[in-house]
Amino acid sequence: LKKNRMNRNDSDFLLANPTKKTKYNGASFAAADANSITAAAPQNASSANHVDTAAQKDDWSAPDMKMMDRMESILSKMERKLSRVDHLENKCERLESRCSYLENSLQKASSIETSVESILTQIKALNSKVGNMEVGINETLKFHEMMIKNQSWKYSAQHIGRGYWIRRGWNDDYIQAINQFCEDIKACTIRMRLGEEDQIVTSDGDIRLEVDATHLIEEANVDALLHNDKLLPHWTEFANALIQYPPFVDHYLSHDDVNTVFQISNIQLLEPVCQQLNRALKNNRFKTIVFENNHFHQAELSWIPDLIDSTPKLEEFAYIDNVTTAPEFFRLWETIKKHPSLERVTLDNCFPTAGYSMLSSIIHEGLGEFTKISLNDNSIEIPSGNNVFRDFLASNPRLRELHLEKNELDDNDANSIAQGLRTNTNLRQIYLDGNPIKALGVCALGNALVNSSNLNTMSDCNHACRIFFENEFWDISSINTFSKPNMNRGGKLFQMLCESSSDDDLTNAEQFGEMSMKLFPSLLVAVQSYSRCDESPSSVIRAEALSIIYEILCKREEKPFR
Repeated sequence: LKKNRMNRNDSDFLLANPTKKTKYNGASFAAADANSITAAAPQNASSANHVDTAAQKDDWSAPDMKMMDRMESILSKMERKLSRVDHLENKCERLESRCSYLENSLQKASSIETSVESILTQIKALNSKVGNMEVGINETLKFHEMMIKNQSWKYSAQHIGRGYWIRRGWNDDYIQAINQFCEDIKACTIRMRLGEEDQIVTSDGDIRLEVDATHLIEEANVDALLHNDKLLPHWTEFANALIQYPPFVDHYLSHDDVNTVFQISNIQLLEPVCQQLNRALKNNRFKTIVFENNHFHQAELSWIPDLIDSTPKLEEFAYIDNVTTAPEFFRLWETIKKHPSLERVTLDNCFPTAGYSMLSSIIHEGLGEFTKISLNDNSIEIPSGNNVFRDFLASNPRLRELHLEKNELDDNDANSIAQGLRTNTNLRQIYLDGNPIKALGVCALGNALVNSSNLNTMSDCNHACRIFFENEFWDISSINTFSKPNMNRGGKLFQMLCESSSDDDLTNAEQFGEMSMKLFPSLLVAVQSYSRCDESPSSVIRAEALSIIYEILCKREEKPFR
């Protein structure tokens, strides 16, 4: 069709342009002279028209024309589609440009958001500082209000005459001790009222409020200063001063590391005094509370759990030389173990008739967050075959100190403790003085810390815990003296390497045995560290590090480490 149309167009073109040259089907021809064509045109016009019409009839059939029109329509549609594609491409370009703009905007918004968060964090920090300053200002105001209020205060308790005590049969030493106690509690009350920092704040920054009659009972040769109703006015003054004492504590309590201690020792506390103290100590600020040798009656013991509950920041509680019945103990222990911040507990000489049941309750009912437990002098005797210590210590509780002095622990108990220590890595100190442990038990304890059969057995010993037990068999308290277990372990390995097996040998190479390859780096570190360590125990033998390393390598050549 295209060919026929070109043929027709070329013919028309030649008639219209007689001087032009036309190429058709690869052949060229020249148009006739314009004059001859012009002359011949009138003659041949009719014949030419006839030929052209005939050619069209022959070359262009109706289906061809229809196909041609259809293709033209398709081409037209394609042109419109292409135009539409161009339009869409332009639109996509505009959209991409807009997306890029939005991404940049989002990045700027994210940067602004980060800046806003940083500003908000700074504002919160400033608000916290402002809040702390307000708290500090309020505490200072309360402190100065207390000081102003106490300027007109006077100590109202009267001196107790000597005759009163003589009529009750007390000797001169006791009378002198009780009068001195009255002077001491008066001085303590005045210090609280007037905020005398140098008398209450210790050199290490702790705040200690103590009523301690230890030196008085030694002079009077009595077990404790006993209660007397004549002393109640002094206790009332003390309790009233204690109630207004918190502003002083808050004023000098600059940070959480400061310890605040309340202690009453070697003075009998009966119900009237306990009521005064209970009233004064509710919601107190103390972190350590100590009651020692107070000769409580059973009726007075009920307020101790309440006191523990009402001391939110309590970290250490000591209850010493105050004999308690089993029911009172269990109530006390329930309160102790539920306290959220209490970590260190001392219960010495409190349960002489129920020592084992007390120990079982403490161990089996939970020592989750406690770091120190002291159960000295409680007549603890473990039934034969009971491995309560082994199972407890092997569970590796958080406990760091365990005090079991002056009990009835024997060699079996020492062996049980030794077995538990083999897998315990948290316990740092255990105190066993005053127990009937003999040579067999001492050897079991010592072998848990030092086993020189070979380097592997030494490496597997306990390197964290120090055992305090004075005996004539083995000074085991000199083992594990470093605070870091890896230093104790390295020192033991170094000592084994340095011990000579003969006069000519520098190291005890036969101790290597089937040494694990995992131990090899530790050996090299131990040799390098302890050969020049000035803090090593005096028992560590000195030797040249290079010589020891040489012998280690020789041993490795003879028999490779597994």
